[in-house]
Amino acid sequence: MSNPFGSISTLPYQLPPFEQITPDDFLPAFKAGFEEHLAEIDAILGNPETPDFENTIAAMERAGQTLARTALVFFTFAAADATDRIQAIQQEVGPQLASHEDSIYLNKALFERVDAVLTEGLDEESVRLVSEYRRAFIRAGARLDDGGQARMRELNSRLSVLGTEYSQKLLKDTNESALPVTDAAELDGLSADDIASAAAAAAEAGRRATSCPWFCPPRSRPSHR
Repeated sequence: MSNPFGSISTLPYQLPPFEQITPDDFLPAFKAGFEEHLAEIDAILGNPETPDFENTIAAMERAGQTLARTALVFFTFAAADATDRIQAIQQEVGPQLASHEDSIYLNKALFERVDAVLTEGLDEESVRLVSEYRRAFIRAGARLDDGGQARMRELNSRLSVLGTEYSQKLLKDTNESALPVTDAAELDGLSADDIASAAAAAAEAGRRATSCPWFCPPRSRPSHR
């Protein structure tokens, strides 16, 4: 892949190379991530060896790295820098992510392989991981009949759309509910740095400051450009 998500970052702690990432990188990276992950799952299913912790559970843990890198950065953008372009991508990708997850956790053959992993001789952490995978499959609907799984896919797709709509409307409402302050006394208790940050936020939002008006969004609110 010729974009920043195509390989593991060489930065300390594998931090994403944010200066190289543009919105145009996300959709190709998600597409490649879906394909890579499904190919890895197919390899697990096609393994002729008896299912065990290493060839099933650990293999699933290692799978989907491109998708994980992409999603981690994308949803950071969606929460902290939700431009119109990012929100449009979120609306497109949400149902795709739901469908991708269903293709894994509603896969009965994969669940049977996970369920066949024996835990005798495993350390406590590994036993817990096997248990969590089984729980995830069951709660996702792996034991449902075909009709039940079809209905589950419909519900998950609808929830992904509604969840995206809700989060975007909430962010819009939060950003629009910033408090304009015209009396500096109301800022008593804030540090000079906090006040300067609020003034910068006001300028970015298009509020023109005079001698003392400040535009003070709650300090927990993500910036919105």
